[in-house]
Amino acid sequence: MLPVETSRNRTIALHSCRGFGLIELVVAIAIVAVLTAAALPSFRELSRRMTISENTNNLVGALNTSRAEAVKRGARVAVVGTGNNWTTGGWSVQADSNHDDVIGGADTVLATYARLTNDYTVKTLVTGGADAQIVFTSQGSLAGPATQADINVCRPDHEAEQSAWIHIAASGEISSRRNTSSSPAPGC
Repeated sequence: MLPVETSRNRTIALHSCRGFGLIELVVAIAIVAVLTAAALPSFRELSRRMTISENTNNLVGALNTSRAEAVKRGARVAVVGTGNNWTTGGWSVQADSNHDDVIGGADTVLATYARLTNDYTVKTLVTGGADAQIVFTSQGSLAGPATQADINVCRPDHEAEQSAWIHIAASGEISSRRNTSSSPAPGC
């Protein structure tokens, strides 16, 4: 320390300045590495849960749009798996614009949804109907002969307890929950 005089005749001490030493830097980096390694699994799990929620919300949104449009248009509207594969082809909302009670062909596409990414999958089961289409009538109910529809949104690790299950009742009511263990649709 060097004494220095100020204008008021006070003496203050100056300390010599120095940076971090190599050992201090290595210890700081090691601490950051340990904390990062401890937090990484939590971040990965959070990312998987957010992706499942996003995919489930997109499907529920498409189903709600389809049901509302069916009532509004007074015609059948369906959520259709693109190319009969909801995972790699995505899905769309289609209205029976020519009123022939058949979805497809020249019917109007109201919305399209991209395929799922990173090994997430969608598995469907339409009881009494085609698994590639969930069709709503002008009353907002499922179109016969379908009696219910179930969709599983599955994680890449196939953990059923953390995957999502969407159920559509014959009345058209849509519900979703976590855990596909008791879902009638193909398991995760």
